[in-house]
Amino acid sequence: MILKLFSSNIQLGDFEVDSTAGVYTLSQTGEEYLSARFSRVLLEKSTTNCELKNEKKPTLCLEWEDLVRLEVTESTHDDNINCFNIVWKPISNHFIPLDCLKLSDYHWYGMGSLKSQQWPLEENSFDFQAYISSDLTQNEQFGPMIERYWINSNGVGIFVDNSVPLFVSFNNKQDNSLCFKSDYDKGVYTRKNQFPVLKYSICKAKNVRKVHDYLSKKCFDLPTASPDEDIMKFPKWSTYSRFQTNVTQFHVLNLVNSINKNGFSSSQIDIGVGYEREIGDFNFNDKKFPNAHQMIGELKENKFRVTTSVNPIISVKTKNYQIASKEGYLVHNNGAPYNFIFQSKNVSIIDLTNSEAAKWFKTKLKSILTDHLIDSFKFNLGQASFLSTLDKTRTFSEIHNPCEYTTKYVELAQTFDSRVIVQSGYQTQKFPIYIEIPEHIASWSKDNGLPSIIPTVITYGLLGYHFVIPGPIGGISLVNDNNKLKLPNRNLYIRWIQLAAYLPVMEFSVAPWQYDDEVVKIAKEFVLIHETKVLPHLILASKESQVNGSPLIRPVWWIAPQDKTALRIDCEFLVGDNLLVAPILEDVAVRDVYLPEGSLWEDQSSSKRHEGGQWLIEYSANISHIPTFIRLKTPL
Repeated sequence: MILKLFSSNIQLGDFEVDSTAGVYTLSQTGEEYLSARFSRVLLEKSTTNCELKNEKKPTLCLEWEDLVRLEVTESTHDDNINCFNIVWKPISNHFIPLDCLKLSDYHWYGMGSLKSQQWPLEENSFDFQAYISSDLTQNEQFGPMIERYWINSNGVGIFVDNSVPLFVSFNNKQDNSLCFKSDYDKGVYTRKNQFPVLKYSICKAKNVRKVHDYLSKKCFDLPTASPDEDIMKFPKWSTYSRFQTNVTQFHVLNLVNSINKNGFSSSQIDIGVGYEREIGDFNFNDKKFPNAHQMIGELKENKFRVTTSVNPIISVKTKNYQIASKEGYLVHNNGAPYNFIFQSKNVSIIDLTNSEAAKWFKTKLKSILTDHLIDSFKFNLGQASFLSTLDKTRTFSEIHNPCEYTTKYVELAQTFDSRVIVQSGYQTQKFPIYIEIPEHIASWSKDNGLPSIIPTVITYGLLGYHFVIPGPIGGISLVNDNNKLKLPNRNLYIRWIQLAAYLPVMEFSVAPWQYDDEVVKIAKEFVLIHETKVLPHLILASKESQVNGSPLIRPVWWIAPQDKTALRIDCEFLVGDNLLVAPILEDVAVRDVYLPEGSLWEDQSSSKRHEGGQWLIEYSANISHIPTFIRLKTPL
């Protein structure tokens, strides 16, 4: 154990605590790579050394006057990766652990889906919130998929233990800090320990790629297989963006007829929200779907696979609510079902910690498959925010972190088949199913419009969710003054088609023929490009993901982790290691394209070759063209 004590400073390898200043720093060869300030409460307290019994690794232990104990353990791994496990253990209810890590001038990645999806992360700014997933309908910052994982451009990686009752702030009021707080008092988490422990690991590697390759394998399970390949190969069609909750049998049959008439292929058609009489009815509304069996029969005759959207929420107006309430299958509050308002409906939520409730829910869903010959499901919702008041609600089996509900929901969903689609995720990377990112609006805006698709998809991939559905082409349609849905801007829609063609799944809801013949022609061309040119890259990357965890859609820095320009590119991406895509994300016909260093690149439209590490200024891309480049050679 290399432990040095200098007055108020105590050091363990790279890790040094200054108890007088209330900070710790990590340095290598005299250069600081991370620093953090801890709770100001400790500045006025004296420290004493303590010992960790039965610990064989190098350790540091400090105690502050019966308030808290800090335990730090060092470990060294292959490829010169050094890690420190940091644990704050309160020994009094008068102390809340709080560490604020300095972002410095580095670029940061990870976290999960966000209200404002930025790449890199440092452009975000928000105060402390419970670190749980949500549907982003209130003032939440965190979307339906989160992980307790952060990495930066300097080769630093951080992972917070799943047991921590975690609250996070990021660059709040531009304070240049990532802050972690462990706290039971807000009612979000149930107590696992007497006092709130803050436990996390910091690892340092040569660069961002090295630290990610190491830390992601420690934090996330590899996918056990690839999901259904047809969904990746052929377009998926859905009703929600175009018809929203007004979908009817007529709409579905008309859509299918139009798909065939216009000569498009299909992997499946998803009948979205709005087909049920009430939320959680698990059946077709016979007023909107007077003969659902006949409709699905026609779809089957036309070689369409059919899915419907389901979720774990049940309206109090349904028979299923009465059954579930009587049997104790719902999350409860003081012995009664925990009811709340969702989309103006009074609802409750199925308690999936109860194995009997989960079995009942699954049986209900299987009856739909049998009765209507439905092929599979899209599992909506499942976010932890629906259980975000664990001090008021109770589940059959106690859960300490609401995100555990998300895990159970996805575990149930994946038992159906490899065509399943989910919307939420937490520690569920291993399941061979698809995950759909949050809805994006039909806009050119970087704030949840077309440009934010790339940051979202590459963030999902970085966190181990590789089989991503980027949502409907054109985004969610806006409502005009007559309360009718209006078509997305024509150029926006075309550019969205082009982007989607190079992502894992193409999904149409607003249809190309709602515009004109040229849009239909462009859409067919890019569907063909996806099926013939992009799919081979996706299949190869899919196989790699099961071996080493590499995402299908990769950030530009993936092959150039020390290229300072590549580290901040948010408008390009790689499919696998060798296909670079630079979509047009504004209503223009030119853009600057960056080619990452260390490789020779061939322009797929002109066959011109360019050395990496340079910008192609004002690259021309008319409305039917998207800039793409193939990587020809790499450094030895």
